[in-house]
Formats: sequence, structure tokens, C-alpha cells
Amino acid sequence: MLVQPPNQALDVRPIAYIVPRGDEEPTAIAVRKHLRGRCPEWLIPTKIIRLESVPLTAEKTIDRARLATMQPGNGGPAPATDSPRSETELALAAIWRTILKVPHVGVNDRFFELGGNSLLSIEMITRVERETAFRLSPRQVMFDTLGQIASRMAEERQKVASL
Repeated sequence: MLVQPPNQALDVRPIAYIVPRGDEEPTAIAVRKHLRGRCPEWLIPTKIIRLESVPLTAEKTIDRARLATMQPGNGGPAPATDSPRSETELALAAIWRTILKVPHVGVNDRFFELGGNSLLSIEMITRVERETAFRLSPRQVMFDTLGQIASRMAEERQKVASL
């Protein structure tokens, strides 16, 4: 039985754990594209987590309890090179963390790779516009990292300030 704290939405989005072979480094978009022809849309993972290896129990079965602790941002320290630095990056990261319900968002993260979907992207675009007066395009949300979006926002602010 799953007990959910009051006033908290149940998060039942699928998660995929991948272990790359050799030199291959599949992207979340490539993994989803591969799965689209092989399973129903509702089973396409919204969050894809890269692992070095799958944790096993003493009986050589997948250790599901350890998998949960191996998720990025599960309370462990965020990599210093990935952490938001500028005021714009920090503001965007806070919005993404709230909407996606994840504890850490780095500058190299993409909204959809962290578990975002089309409905959440609309909420995020609306919130970013309301809080920063910057209008994001759906294309930016789909393909750009948080750092790239923040850079564009900073460039726009510079243009407006120089007028």
C-alpha cells in the first residue's frame, strides 16, 4: 500500500535506468524515440537516469531499493560544475525544481529529460513569463539546457537595458 502525505500529488511517472555499453552515450530523446515503437505511450519514461552499473542483491537480482538511492538529486550534493551560478540560472532552476518536484536542477539539464512533459512545460513557460517577463518558446523548452535558456534571457535583458 502506498501512503501519500496529504496535499501532495502522487507522482507515478515512469523512470528508466540505462547503462551505456562501450563508448555509446544515448540521450534521453534517443531512448524515448527507440521505445516509442516498442511500448505504449503511457510507458515511455519521463525521467531517464544513467548508471554505471545496475545494483544487484546477493541473489544477483536487481536491487530496487538501491536504485531509488542512485537517482540524481536524491539529497546528495550537486556537482559544483553543474550547479546554477547566475541569478537567472538560480531563478529558472527554482521554477523547474518546483514544477518537476526534483531536488536538484543543473545548468546542463533539459526540462523534458528531468521528467517534464507537455502539460508541465506550459505551466513552466507561463510561470517563467510571469516571474521574469521573458517568453520562452516551446522549442527552447524542448531542446535547450537550463544554462542555454538562462543565457538567452540574460542577452535579452542586456538588449533591453541598452535601448
